[in-house]
Amino acid sequence: MVGQVKSKVKKSNEESCTSYVTLVATRIRAVIRSFFLLFFLIAEKLCYDGMRGYNKGSQHQVFS
Repeated sequence: MVGQVKSKVKKSNEESCTSYVTLVATRIRAVIRSFFLLFFLIAEKLCYDGMRGYNKGSQHQVFS
């Protein structure tokens, strides 16, 4: 009887731990995805500004 209760408690603990790990992994994945999107947006804007300045023929150096 006691063994059954212990195994039930252990199983519920493992399930909650697994769900917590899944939740954390999903959070981390979302954060990484947003960082990548932000990075790509900034890089695209910098590249676009650099190309626009370069096309104007101004003394705008992209790589210093």
